[in-house]
Amino acid sequence: MSATPLWTIAAVARALGLSGKFPETAIDFVTQDSRLVKPGSLFVALSGTPSGGFFSSFASARDGWEFAANAEAAGAVESGLGFFGRFKTSQGRIDLKKAGLFGIVTAARVLAIRHHIVERSTPARLAGIEALGLGAADDFDALIGAQATLLDLLLQQQVADIERGTPPTNAVALKRLSARDRDRLRVALEAVRHLDALTQDLLFQG
Repeated sequence: MSATPLWTIAAVARALGLSGKFPETAIDFVTQDSRLVKPGSLFVALSGTPSGGFFSSFASARDGWEFAANAEAAGAVESGLGFFGRFKTSQGRIDLKKAGLFGIVTAARVLAIRHHIVERSTPARLAGIEALGLGAADDFDALIGAQATLLDLLLQQQVADIERGTPPTNAVALKRLSARDRDRLRVALEAVRHLDALTQDLLFQG
């Protein structure tokens, strides 16, 4: 980073006519290409052609506004674990989409765009990022395993709900899980506990 920065966040805010207090954090590099973003960069989100489809990563990348929104939300989870590793439930159930599945999928999608991974499935995207030498291999392996576990437990619950005539949801009833499945669920939820921080860190690597 140069001694005299191009801009500061506060200066950019003033130029845009934004009110409020903004930090004097230095900006040394400006880009519209998310793959070039690094610490000290200002990413300019240009409007282009939105994806129109969940799996079209590089169509999504054509619209900077869409990418910026996805990047901000990527990896966000509502932790399914409380103190001492206890499950956090609502009416006896845990919403596995909110507790992990959504975070894993969005993290993989945004990181694939950022690091130019062409794969479309979440496990393949995570494996592709791992192959670039970014982050720790154990973290990626844990996330791939977590997604598989959460999908398996969710599918079992939805089948059981349908058989009982209950509309399927994204929530799993804790009481119907065996001791083994509870252990599997706890390991999966532990794997995504700090997914948001991991995602933001990996966005600025490479």
